[in-house]
Amino acid sequence: MPSEDRVGCTTTQAWVVDGATDLGKPGLLSSGGGSAWIANSVHQYLYRSHEQSIETTCQRLFHFLEDSFQVEKTRDPLGDWEIPSAAFLLAEIANNSLNFASAADCSALVISGSSVEQIGGALDSTTETTEARSFGPGIAAAQNRSEDVTQNRRSKRVRGRYAALTTDANLSANATRFGSCAIRLGDNVLLMSDGFSCLLDRYSLYTKEGLGATLFAEGLAGLAIEIRNTELQDPEGWQFPRFKVSDDMSALWLRVVD
Repeated sequence: MPSEDRVGCTTTQAWVVDGATDLGKPGLLSSGGGSAWIANSVHQYLYRSHEQSIETTCQRLFHFLEDSFQVEKTRDPLGDWEIPSAAFLLAEIANNSLNFASAADCSALVISGSSVEQIGGALDSTTETTEARSFGPGIAAAQNRSEDVTQNRRSKRVRGRYAALTTDANLSANATRFGSCAIRLGDNVLLMSDGFSCLLDRYSLYTKEGLGATLFAEGLAGLAIEIRNTELQDPEGWQFPRFKVSDDMSALWLRVVD
């Protein structure tokens, strides 16, 4: 299955985008789904963007998504649950600061010597874990969603629209949080979708300091293998209740250089 995540970078910016899984049949946007559409749209816009500030970049991105959706949709959404949405994190180096914007649960680690800081959104997996557990063991391995699960996910999506990037510019602006932290030459930055940051939260396999150390020792590939092995050892979700065996996972590891 194609990934609904996108990552990219320029000389001063980097981003990760995680399109929310489609909960209906394709058709809202030609033959493709809304998840891939919004992830691709954000990715392509950021590659072309040359704004003076991260705030301006985001403001224009929000309106670009709203306008593009109105032009490209092939019919009206069947409900708010079908409107495309995504988590994202955009980071930009300006002078000695790393400025960032994020909505929903994409996040990043900023590793500076022995200091490790997590920025962006942190996944609160408690609610989803509780809901997945309520449907009983085996839900993660189900080949097709039951009607009850589908309705649960659609209800959650409608609520989540107010905390994610979407096709309404005002909702996107309200959901996006801005911040900054100090950055210096030689620092490392790890951008993650929630399918990768699950090492820190959903599966609780690492502290942020431990994840930074293992990143240097084993690289992204070693960590990705660990995620998939953890999921394959618990395919039905007995230890880690969830709605699917594996999520898309994406990460981008960067080092600050002159």
